[in-house]
Amino acid sequence: MRSAARTRRSYLASKRALALSIGVVLPLAPFVALGIDVRHGRTPGWDSAVARFLRDLSVQFPDDLLRIERQASVLLAVLVIVLLYRRRFRPAWFGVASAGGALALDLLLKPAFPRRLVSGELQLAYPSGHALVSFATATTIVLLLWRTRWRLPAAAAATLAVLVTGLALVDSGWHEPSDVLGGWLLGISWVSALWLLTPIRVGRRDVFKPNGCPSEPVLRKGAPAGRPERPA
Repeated sequence: MRSAARTRRSYLASKRALALSIGVVLPLAPFVALGIDVRHGRTPGWDSAVARFLRDLSVQFPDDLLRIERQASVLLAVLVIVLLYRRRFRPAWFGVASAGGALALDLLLKPAFPRRLVSGELQLAYPSGHALVSFATATTIVLLLWRTRWRLPAAAAATLAVLVTGLALVDSGWHEPSDVLGGWLLGISWVSALWLLTPIRVGRRDVFKPNGCPSEPVLRKGAPAGRPERPA
């Protein structure tokens, strides 16, 4: 019995280490490397090429797309209020920390990676706050709704919103593609770290059920009265 418990703990530790490497470290490494290049004016060649391609397109993105993260934040706030009402405090904390932490990271990290323009002026643009916050907010909404019937529409809408926001940021001239990519990479790392730190499975089917509300006992056919059996 003890050997089986140790084996299970070892398996869970290995699984957690793998998730930490893939979800947190893997996207964080290129984020830092790209930020260092931006800081020293060594942006990759694809940065300006992608920006020119998007800005030369005949498609014009409405300015309202740049405020998608505000609408997503409102939706996330509604979900958090519902979770708090149902006394699901840990998922609610996850939602607040994800969006609020993304905004804080944007304010803290922008001065660390100033972009030097051709004129020599420094611009605080990396990472893109719009890209970071929109990604973190949209991903959190999907995670909170993953075990509901809304998971597929939420995932599709979140993917579309994040991509369109990134394209609109570049097309409008607010950010370079590297700024948007940096925001996405940091968003992946941040949400993954919170997901691993949250001591619950946020995607469980009972995520929107009140705490302390056990499932109803089920009487199987032929079971003695007064001795309900739990479902297997």
